[in-house]
Amino acid sequence: EHKRLARFVFPIWAYVSVTGLVVYLLLYQVYGYA
Repeated sequence: EHKRLARFVFPIWAYVSVTGLVVYLLLYQVYGYA
């Protein structure tokens, strides 16, 4: 049960963390130089 749950949650967590980091960097550059 735990392995099946982890196999489902991990890709979502990785996608959210990566996209969150990219959005943060983009906003930092946009508002940092403005």
